[in-house]
Amino acid sequence: MRFDELAGKNIAILGLGREGMAARKALFAIFPDQPCSLVNETPVDNPGKLVSHEGDRLVIASLEQAGLNNYDVLILSPGISRYRPEITTAVRAGARLTSGTQIWFTENPAVYSICVSGTKGKSTTASLIAWLLKAAGKSVQLAGNIGKPLLDCLGPSPDCQVMELSSFQLAGLEFSPDIGLLLSFYPEHLAWHGGEQQYLADKLNLANSAKTAIINGSDPVLAAATDTLPGRILFNTDSGYHADKNGIHYRRQLLVVSENLPLRGVHNAANICAALTVVEQLGVDRDTALQALPSFRSLPHRLQFLPERSGILYVNDSIATTPFAALAALKALPGRPVTQLLGGFEREVDWGHYVDYVAAHAPSALVCMGQNGARIFAALQNAGVTPSRGLHLCKQLSGAFRQALQVTPEGGLILLSPGAASFPEFTDFEHRGATFAELVEDIGNQRPDGGA
Repeated sequence: MRFDELAGKNIAILGLGREGMAARKALFAIFPDQPCSLVNETPVDNPGKLVSHEGDRLVIASLEQAGLNNYDVLILSPGISRYRPEITTAVRAGARLTSGTQIWFTENPAVYSICVSGTKGKSTTASLIAWLLKAAGKSVQLAGNIGKPLLDCLGPSPDCQVMELSSFQLAGLEFSPDIGLLLSFYPEHLAWHGGEQQYLADKLNLANSAKTAIINGSDPVLAAATDTLPGRILFNTDSGYHADKNGIHYRRQLLVVSENLPLRGVHNAANICAALTVVEQLGVDRDTALQALPSFRSLPHRLQFLPERSGILYVNDSIATTPFAALAALKALPGRPVTQLLGGFEREVDWGHYVDYVAAHAPSALVCMGQNGARIFAALQNAGVTPSRGLHLCKQLSGAFRQALQVTPEGGLILLSPGAASFPEFTDFEHRGATFAELVEDIGNQRPDGGA
């Protein structure tokens, strides 16, 4: 929907996070006298600040109780599933669905758009693409699921709009980005999508809609699902950019050895291959891109190395919210005894792949925590996982950190790569990562008595 289609409509914004409030701000800028209903299913801090426009109505209620059938337009935040029965009932009653992402695309059809999605690696790859394009002299804006919400990007158009889009944002989206990049597919967020097939379909919406689809050729699900897509470009295959433990190759030529890459791990080398494939489509010279690589820095909370203290190295990978991301982090850190902190919000995802790997390649110690910590602990126990310095269970991050200090030897590494979302102990992965950094600062200098 375009903004002019919203004039005079009875509008409800569902979800009052970053994207919901960006939608309210954008609407007020265009229709300053048109009120909205602001709907949130949980209590909000400082409600007076949220309801800052005359006539707005704050509704704190479940969707079932929020009277959605009474609205002309529902603007969905990513956390609200379009497949929930309350939403589908409202649509049958005549409500139209849209989102901040959809509005941005309808308002900006001429902006060159590069959309990045995948179960893991989205933030790093989108940031890297933006970095390489800026190094080549292009004006770039990074937005979406990282940086600014798209509706905060309605000013002068850059040369390129690079955006990270989650499966939530892709669901039902009607658009035609210039480049659609899909990095990986693992079953995730199944409750939101209503099952694995719908989750895959929503991810594939990006590839099917893009003018140029760039696909990870080493991902069997994505490669097979896009096999007949006209003009598809693959990375991570011998025909283009691909990565292995030695570094980054283009066809048979080794371009960069692993030791010279700015990011650790083969999975991050694959992300670099994806970024190089994208910027090549925009005419960026390969040498220019390769020269810019060394100055790129890992995102905060993504394999972020903290200061070594008392002979122990600390790595903050709080952004790892899936078991596959937690496994990728573990594989990226060879050479030291590793204690990994696992667990968080219970989303009932399958930890089987992670468990199978550590059953054969156990780190020095594993400490499980959070809502799903007991389930992960039991799965590891049942698989016979026996780390040399133990398998442990704690309730919260602070206790898990202290346990890790007790069992990690000098010269070892404590890795926060939990493989789960941060709720309810933390507001988001950034809060969790910042708390881990504070624990390192506060406790890391003084190891407890009896430390290994």
